[in-house]
Amino acid sequence: MITSEINQILCIVKQFGVNNNLKIKFTEDIYKRDYSEHNVNFNELLQTCFELKIFKKNNQEISINKNGEKLYDSIMLGENKKQVIDKSLSLQKKLLIEIIKESKIWDNPIVKEVFSRSVIDWAHVDAINKIEIKEMYKIPAMYRQLLQEINLIKAKKGVFLIDNKLSEILSKLRNNHPVTEEDIDEREELKKKIGKLAELECVKKEKERLLNMNEGILSSAVKRVSALDENLGYDIISFTGNNSDLKYDKYIEVKGTKNSKPIIFWSKNEIKVSQEIGNNYYLQIWCNVDSSEIYLYDEIRNPYDEIFLKQKYLKINKECIYKIEFE
Repeated sequence: MITSEINQILCIVKQFGVNNNLKIKFTEDIYKRDYSEHNVNFNELLQTCFELKIFKKNNQEISINKNGEKLYDSIMLGENKKQVIDKSLSLQKKLLIEIIKESKIWDNPIVKEVFSRSVIDWAHVDAINKIEIKEMYKIPAMYRQLLQEINLIKAKKGVFLIDNKLSEILSKLRNNHPVTEEDIDEREELKKKIGKLAELECVKKEKERLLNMNEGILSSAVKRVSALDENLGYDIISFTGNNSDLKYDKYIEVKGTKNSKPIIFWSKNEIKVSQEIGNNYYLQIWCNVDSSEIYLYDEIRNPYDEIFLKQKYLKINKECIYKIEFE
């Protein structure tokens, strides 16, 4: 296991090093002497440790980083005061997940390319990202094995399912377009303060509407997908209730405001997706969010057509994002 091999190197540096520093050649000699039967390429393993920020390279020496210290401290001690590496792995899983999320692995161009092609499996009980097995095998084997060992990826029926702990990373990898600081600030402010509440209200309303249509199965399948990927261009997937093949046919972008007069910010990506989806795309605008008087101001079907082509709404300021005031 790659995780136990990393622990072995940590223990070697701790045992033989001075101030958590040890010559790379000496580390390699000890590793090959004591663990040669493991059949792991030492240089690839060490490079992975550098990318995980567990070790830092100083000329011909390696030194243990903060991540390495945390990982070493989590290794259990047996009755003889020696490290019990294999039994420590389950305890280290949460720590390793955070280390991987912040690592340089995601800077690897092959990893970027493969993971940016991930798609969301809507048929899964909890919507989850997936990648075809043949695609996943393009990334370095050590990365793939490491991700499997701590259950961040799992092989199932011809694909690799990706744990939702990596959703934020996948979203960023898929969104290759540059985003301005203003765009980020305004979007994040809206999401943190009122976005989630408006989306939850939308889910509630959609479920109630479908129940009133005697569509209990469809009602239970309404999903808030913005938590999985914020760059999809919509927040909720639902059903009109008029589609006999039970496929999602209502994609809802939710906008909310604390005020009674709605002013929304519509990103270029959301507009592009609205144009692509057309009549199956809906824009829901909620007012008085975060209060007992919250209400749905309007639901606009095919908002690209209504706003940009028919120009039913006034005061559209075209910048990096579109600020639209409703009167």
